[in-house]
Amino acid sequence: MKFMKLKAVMSLLLALLLAVSFAGCGEQEDERVLLNITTATTGGTYYPMGVGMATLWTDHLRAEQGITVSAQSSAGSVENVDILRGREADLAIMQGLIGAMAWEGSGPFEGKPNKDLRAITSL
Repeated sequence: MKFMKLKAVMSLLLALLLAVSFAGCGEQEDERVLLNITTATTGGTYYPMGVGMATLWTDHLRAEQGITVSAQSSAGSVENVDILRGREADLAIMQGLIGAMAWEGSGPFEGKPNKDLRAITSL
């Protein structure tokens, strides 16, 4: 029961963070924003988590903020960094270690640090 309450609170917190982040995105009242969150394979945990977050954010943000979020499957954390770098997605779910290696430019990202990465939560 505590887990469900924590999950609901975290989901609403994430929705609030997104709303605040994009509050000044558009100058026109009818302007819409479409965000894409990349996850991992459809058989793993990240995909249903991403679909759930996208659905929750869209349900809470579409009417007032004009923000729609969709989830996209991918090969996982390493590919998600590349997808973000190529600006093919706006958000990504990834393992913390992979994000740290991308930031530092180590491991599979040797010599290519990505200092544009930002975290909104640890899952």
